[in-house]
Amino acid sequence: PPEPPNSLFYQDIIYPLNGLDGRFLEFQQPTPDKKYGYFQVTNSALTSQQKELLTRTCHIGCLYRYVSNICKEALFPPADAMILQNKGLTQQSFFSSIQDELDQYNRKLSIIDFRLRTSNSSDLSPELVTGFVSVRWISITLQEPLNRIRCLANLVEHCAGLTGGALITALYNFSQLGDPILADLVTTILRKATSQLLRVMDEWLRFGRVQDPFNEFFIIERSLPKEDADSFWSLKYSVKPERLPFFISSHAAENMLRIGKSLNFLKNWCKETELFSQLSKISNLGEILKE
Repeated sequence: PPEPPNSLFYQDIIYPLNGLDGRFLEFQQPTPDKKYGYFQVTNSALTSQQKELLTRTCHIGCLYRYVSNICKEALFPPADAMILQNKGLTQQSFFSSIQDELDQYNRKLSIIDFRLRTSNSSDLSPELVTGFVSVRWISITLQEPLNRIRCLANLVEHCAGLTGGALITALYNFSQLGDPILADLVTTILRKATSQLLRVMDEWLRFGRVQDPFNEFFIIERSLPKEDADSFWSLKYSVKPERLPFFISSHAAENMLRIGKSLNFLKNWCKETELFSQLSKISNLGEILKE
């Protein structure tokens, strides 16, 4: 059977690799056995082997489409601001890191597209730029990005509904599994998500303040109808165990609770000022972590 002209062929495949319909490939919605959807070849002149090669190569586009759609919903929600507020800073950082990875993949596709368009004058040998051999070359070139985006799809699928310490713990568990390169990818995302929690911890451990607008921190603050020194110490603050990240034990959390309460007590009940002047000069947790 005749193959599509090379110029049309490689231009067409770039669209499905971005999760979009092309001339010869149309995206089909997920099915029970293909949960990320699939691309169906609409050109009846192609052989079953050629169709299978195209479908397999474009699977990365299905994964990209799935991850990208969820990222857009999280990072660029409709006008209703409450949707974004419910996500929390930790989850926003998580999705921002995922989007950074998708942007890297798009840059990779741009390079592939450019090399194919200029193949006649490139260092690619002739057999790599004719007909379906170029699909095989694309498939090989995208093997590592495929593994990374498959990893991102798993992360999004299992972590999209989590926030705070629960999200950080889930990311840590993912970082302990599988390929070292993918573990490094997850660790990078984990580090960025953790930075948000460290900022809240820094405020608590240096100044005894809970600055947690999205209710992610494992130490919670209550409003008391009548606040005195006794009720402040026993009722104002407490640890919420289900929000603890993997790197903080229950014992450590209780110690942090006492530290923050003591600082708050000194400032608001004992009117201490010199201590907090000195604490404000100490590097915050985020800066210490970078060092």
